[in-house]
Amino acid sequence: MVRRASRRPATLDLYLDHLRQRWDEGEHNAKILHQELLTKGYLGHYQRVKIALVSCPEFRRVRDPAVSAAQRRGRPRLAVPARPWAVPESWWRTA
Repeated sequence: MVRRASRRPATLDLYLDHLRQRWDEGEHNAKILHQELLTKGYLGHYQRVKIALVSCPEFRRVRDPAVSAAQRRGRPRLAVPARPWAVPESWWRTA
């Protein structure tokens, strides 16, 4: 009979409640959350926080499909066609 080793709690497990609270408050930036955890005594690496946020389903953001990626980043959506060679002549003819 093979026994599995019990999972040892990771250092980040002690701070998951804080991460959940801040996530629910709207803070989704892993760097900022990592900095906050450092002030609370977390000694782990930024990558551990980032991986936890990406891999854990409770930290997934629900995105509005009507909002583009550029708008989420705060940039205006440009009115540039995907294929500039397929633009009607009226767009570029001035005379």
